[in-house]
Amino acid sequence: MPDKTTAALIWLAVLTALGGPVLLQDEPALLTAFHDDAFYYFQVARNLATGQGFTFDGIHRTNGFHPLWLLVVAPVYLFDPGDVTALRVIALVEASLAAGAAALIFRTLRGRITAGAAATASLLVVALPGAREAFRYGMEGALLLFLLALVWNRWLAATADQGATAARWLGLGVACALAFLARLEAGLIVPMIVLAFWRRLRPRRAALFGIVAPVVVAGAASLVWNRLVFGLWLPVSGMVKAYHASRQPAFYWLSGLWEIPWPGHELVCRLWGLPALSHGPLPAQILHGLLVAVLFGAVWWRRGAVSDAVKLSGIGLPLIVSAGMVAADVRLVHFLYPWARVPILLSTALVSGALLHRLPGIALRAAAALGVAVAILSPLRALGADDPSTHYPVYRALAARWIDEHLPPDHRVGSWN
Repeated sequence: MPDKTTAALIWLAVLTALGGPVLLQDEPALLTAFHDDAFYYFQVARNLATGQGFTFDGIHRTNGFHPLWLLVVAPVYLFDPGDVTALRVIALVEASLAAGAAALIFRTLRGRITAGAAATASLLVVALPGAREAFRYGMEGALLLFLLALVWNRWLAATADQGATAARWLGLGVACALAFLARLEAGLIVPMIVLAFWRRLRPRRAALFGIVAPVVVAGAASLVWNRLVFGLWLPVSGMVKAYHASRQPAFYWLSGLWEIPWPGHELVCRLWGLPALSHGPLPAQILHGLLVAVLFGAVWWRRGAVSDAVKLSGIGLPLIVSAGMVAADVRLVHFLYPWARVPILLSTALVSGALLHRLPGIALRAAAALGVAVAILSPLRALGADDPSTHYPVYRALAARWIDEHLPPDHRVGSWN
């Protein structure tokens, strides 16, 4: 099958998996398919689109958001589509970004590894446990995934071209700047590129300038804008989380490492029905410890094969960036929320695909199985989810609607959570 056709099928499968259910779900089911924090984005976006500025309540300014995703969803509210339609449109935007990322991953890998291995990686990124919650629940996850894939793609293109122009390097820098505006931790991408590949970049001043300049401009503009408009240097939500984490004892950080949501962690939590592992029963802790030991043991035992696979597939940059972003999250806020798990999902999928390169038969069967799971089983699972009335987002929406119908707009209302 031609690579363009395969990429198109991957795009369609992911779009169907993530976007298909939202066209069929009724309002209660749709409400349960968004994180709480997503509605902060949507309300600020609605107020921005209707001329009330960067506010949540229409009165007090807030910068508790990552700017790029807010600017992506704000135009939806220019047309006053109503609550339900707006949610469907935003969900389709997310699904399109995730589908574009999967197709881009395939196209980037295909020039280096077999079609089956590349397809496995591109489909696995949205088939892993926790992927739907990371990419299709109203937050910036799908946008970040697409931009990380774009940065990696532009990096490989620039480094493969000995005569790469300044414009090509500048394009890479712009992609890095957009990733930073989509997620603050992505500001680490450029420092990590410079540190990890200094010898290669040092004699190429145009490359260094092209990579660094856009991020410096975006970072400086962000700092100045936040300070002048909101009186803060950084988003208030991140500052609150970092402040809380900074006051915790030393073992707090160790428990954060134990809670890094790699697939083995997700598996154990799902087996025991745990929201987090740290307070789970002893058997769950032992099983997780064994899985960690097996993972590190397997990587060490096959370190040569793993190293060759990483070099052949060119996935070194996204692995380095993913490690840096996860480390920053664990250090600063301790717990990785579902939408902050994008680097883990991406790096897991890329490594898995790279390791299957030398097993073409298994890779093709894995890709076919994942294609079925993503395009058919995933939407069916989403549509057959639990009764929406058992989920609290429905009751929050009903309470908000009651308040809107029974109280004047200038009344103050307080509620737990």
